Amino acid sequence: MNSKNDPVRVAIFTRGYTESVYQLMQTLLGEDIRIDSLFSEKIFWGNPLCAMLKLVHKYYFSNGFTAVCRLIYKHVLSLFRSSTPLLVNFQRLARIHDIQIFEITDFNSQEARGLIRSRNLDMAVVFGTRKLSQETFSMPRLGSINIHHGKLPEYRGSESIFWSLYQGEELAGVTIHRVDQELDAGAILLEDSVRMSDFDNHIEKIQRELFRRGNLLVASVLKQKIFNGTPQNPSKTGFFRMPSFKERKELTTLLSKKISSTSS
Repeated sequence: MNSKNDPVRVAIFTRGYTESVYQLMQTLLGEDIRIDSLFSEKIFWGNPLCAMLKLVHKYYFSNGFTAVCRLIYKHVLSLFRSSTPLLVNFQRLARIHDIQIFEITDFNSQEARGLIRSRNLDMAVVFGTRKLSQETFSMPRLGSINIHHGKLPEYRGSESIFWSLYQGEELAGVTIHRVDQELDAGAILLEDSVRMSDFDNHIEKIQRELFRRGNLLVASVLKQKIFNGTPQNPSKTGFFRMPSFKERKELTTLLSKKISSTSS
């Protein structure tokens, strides 16, 4: 049994190997958080061809043909590589800090649950996975927390920064919340926000800052053991899908007009 003063035994649940997860790990380690393990789910699971076609369709709907080409270059070609510079960085970080890396096909499979159970975890930090079953996210002793790069409950779902700009908001948020059966609906542990105009209303700049702040919030939750949160107000709930290519163009036009009117 863990005492109140024992450090929290943490795992990170994610998909693939991304720069954002690598930065999260660096932040937590820099704040003296003990990462026990990293569970990485394959991006193409089940039938690889069907999964790839679904992903290509999703990107074409949301980002257009150019984004599909980038996707193919980034993910499909990587299937033929035994290693990438980013994966090497993950492996090096894991060796230095004695972090176990587990590559799994499906978080909700019995095989994955067996591996999670074997680590005797206190908590999991969820970053960019598919929806987890209750059996999976409840396996760590204290459950799981998620980093949602958006204000909750107003901006549940996908691309919260985009929709915050599209809806004419001044602020964009990042929220650390407990994982629950309903997507992005768990109790809020900590949150922060930025004024988007401070970052030129530029999605990538806003995203970088919110990712940085979100990583620090996770470290605070784990160090201060903030595990009991505030329930979300269901009357304020908004749920957003991936924006279409047309909506992205509309936002670009809108922001261009704002810049023109400000400079004139």
